[in-house]
Amino acid sequence: MQETGSNIRKSEKILSIRLSPNGLSFWLTDTAVIPENNLNELSITSPANGRVTIRKFSADRSMEESVAIEMNHCMGAAGAVHYRPILYLDTEKSVLVPAELFQKKSAANYLALHNIPCREEETVILSPVVRETVAIMVCNKAVFDQIVSRTGEGLTVLSPFQYNLIRTGTTAVQGKPYLRLYLCPGRIYITAFDATGEQRYNDVLPISSVADVIYYLHRLGKTLPIADSHLYIKGVNAAETFVTLRRYYKSCQCE
Repeated sequence: MQETGSNIRKSEKILSIRLSPNGLSFWLTDTAVIPENNLNELSITSPANGRVTIRKFSADRSMEESVAIEMNHCMGAAGAVHYRPILYLDTEKSVLVPAELFQKKSAANYLALHNIPCREEETVILSPVVRETVAIMVCNKAVFDQIVSRTGEGLTVLSPFQYNLIRTGTTAVQGKPYLRLYLCPGRIYITAFDATGEQRYNDVLPISSVADVIYYLHRLGKTLPIADSHLYIKGVNAAETFVTLRRYYKSCQCE
């Protein structure tokens, strides 16, 4: 089964939900604007723009039960205010595909090419097109249904990969290749661009410490000009990661 989150239009109130294997967080913003037909200009909201609630899952409950409980808290915080819901799905089971090559019926095949299984209890979720790219993600179907049943069919689903894409060109150092590193608990989303802003590499990789990040960048540097690239770092423990990486890379910044 394939789900899609593509019904996105202009709104002044956004409910952002982030789902990861470890928990669920949500925040409300009053000033964000989502362009009706141009996701490339989508303004990614952040806790700094609103109020954020972070909820960790209980080991005594299944993930489905935990999500149901936490989504009730989430919707209670939103109240009766009209909002546009966006789900950021943090999962290792995600890939980016060029929109011009993407065929909905072949979504499972793209996952298989990356050795990503989609089990019987899981569902394939498709993002809207962002910078000519579609994200294919896998999520437990019962968990995803708990979210959709509370937010409605207007839910837009995005991958952390797409933060990297949306930010492309907004602060890039002119004339230099660059990387965007998006840190989440237990994983990192890496997207590499050449000096013209074209994607050259993207992957989501497991990490346990900043040493893993350094290792991945070192390996990536064998095929891409990482030493000459500008690094943008965002996400969980971004400041600490930045302090360490700038010992090895001259051009980097924490967003």
